[in-house]
Amino acid sequence: MKFISKEKGITLIALVLTIIVLIILAGVTISVCSGDNGLITKSIEGKKSMTKESIKEIIQVDLVEKTAKSDTTETFNEYKEQMVNKLKDGKLIDNNTKIINGYIIIDDDNIISLYTGDNAVIGNSSEWEYMIYESSFYAVDNIQTGDTETNIDTDYTAINYSIPEQGNENNKVAAITGYKGSSRDIVIPEIIIDNNEIIPVTRLGDYWSAGQNLSTVNVENVKVLDNIKVITAWVFNGNTNLKSISIGNGVEYIHDGAFHGCSNLKDVRIGKNVKWIGHDTFKGTAIENISFPDSIVLLGTKAFENCNGLRILTLGKNINTLGHACFRGCINLEKINFNSTLTTIPSECFAFDNSLKEIIIPSNIRTIEKQAFMYVGHKYDDTNVGYVSNIEPKLEKIVLNEGLQSVGYEAFTCARSVKYNLTIPSTLTTIGTSAFYSFGDVGGGRLYRSNGTLF
Repeated sequence: MKFISKEKGITLIALVLTIIVLIILAGVTISVCSGDNGLITKSIEGKKSMTKESIKEIIQVDLVEKTAKSDTTETFNEYKEQMVNKLKDGKLIDNNTKIINGYIIIDDDNIISLYTGDNAVIGNSSEWEYMIYESSFYAVDNIQTGDTETNIDTDYTAINYSIPEQGNENNKVAAITGYKGSSRDIVIPEIIIDNNEIIPVTRLGDYWSAGQNLSTVNVENVKVLDNIKVITAWVFNGNTNLKSISIGNGVEYIHDGAFHGCSNLKDVRIGKNVKWIGHDTFKGTAIENISFPDSIVLLGTKAFENCNGLRILTLGKNINTLGHACFRGCINLEKINFNSTLTTIPSECFAFDNSLKEIIIPSNIRTIEKQAFMYVGHKYDDTNVGYVSNIEPKLEKIVLNEGLQSVGYEAFTCARSVKYNLTIPSTLTTIGTSAFYSFGDVGGGRLYRSNGTLF
């Protein structure tokens, strides 16, 4: 008897079908794993995102700790080196990671700022106007502090300081000169992408740029981050739309006339590393309160002239130089808190400020120059001197402490409203013509020598 096997072999058709199915499955698998939305890409992007967030968190925590330490003297370059080493130790970056100035380049779409611990603020030519320079330094040579309205005392204070500007690998930096967007609230970019090149922004404005339009742009609130080193001359001059400016801790110099005539500018926050404020910088603004960081040492000629919203002035503890007419015509200024560093009150510094209630000159002041407090305590309407005020004078008291040596021509002329007697300190040996002309004529205050006799 023959037995017939019932085992069946794989036919050629079945084999072909199996191969086709396997090819389809392989294609699906490859499609799922690769491509822009594939698992592999998503895994890589996920890892990159986690790395980026970890970097940002470490930087932000470190920045908070540094902010709490008000006495830190660490430079940005020292901080950058320390932070880069910390990130390398944590295996978040390596020696191949591209770092330009204060920015960690994860890739073209992921740039982290060491200044903020956040995604870098990137500008482009469709929204911003800018100039590109070869990086080196910004020179601060002289700052005007004298009287330019006459043929005398047209002096400047020599600074001779260089503010370094660190560029990219091609030694380039950028200055923002204009804004073409529509937002009323803007943050000045940290970097510019120009022809696919990443260029750090180090300046706000460019004095020589004919294309600068920030003086007319319709923005209200401006934030300057720590990447900016210099705010250049006349950058927002006459911009009546501007209401607030926040100046970052990287800025060392606010140049002449930067915010001159910004008549609606009320809120000004100055970063903790500003050293000098140039002439006419905030003249004619609506500033109501100004806080000077300890870093500031000089305020230029007429820097805050005609700031009619200013009511209380407290000088930063290290300000040692005030320019001519620095606070002249601040007609609503009621109180001045001098520091212990200033030795000279310059000519016309507080002239026409006839809302002052008292003037207390501390013992560190050695010289009060000509017309420093002219027409304080007098209701004036003399258009020949350039000022008209209908404010009734409030000045009742002047105190001059021992240590004062010189009072210039017409320094306190027309202090008519003073009620309280003033004793001339024994150290005061030089008194200019009409220094106390009409003193107390209305208020009844009298002037006495240090020996008790009438002056």
